Amino acid sequence: MTSDRQARLTPYPCWQVEWATSRQARAVTARFLEGCAVTTHGPVMPVWSCGGCNLPWPCPTRRRELRAEFADAPVSLALYLGAYLVQATEDMPGAPAGALHRRFVGWTREAAQRERYD
Repeated sequence: MTSDRQARLTPYPCWQVEWATSRQARAVTARFLEGCAVTTHGPVMPVWSCGGCNLPWPCPTRRRELRAEFADAPVSLALYLGAYLVQATEDMPGAPAGALHRRFVGWTREAAQRERYD
């Protein structure tokens, strides 16, 4: 028999482990991840190259994927990439700020303007 103190120290009660490995948990996770893009074109830090094609990240492929993912939310895309910009400036302190801004965030505005005039 376990004491109250032992029960509080147990990190994962049996029911949590059983549920986490169940079909229901897999189905819930699949529904949650549905529509999320899985890509090989993620950033390789701290050099900030693409893991899929070794071009500077975000590469043209990842930019297309991000445009599609955030098609209805351009501000969210800019905020998402802005967080990466902050990380990149910490990893690459010698890189010109304007170049990093264009690389990470600037292209989102250019793409939006092109679409507006097409």
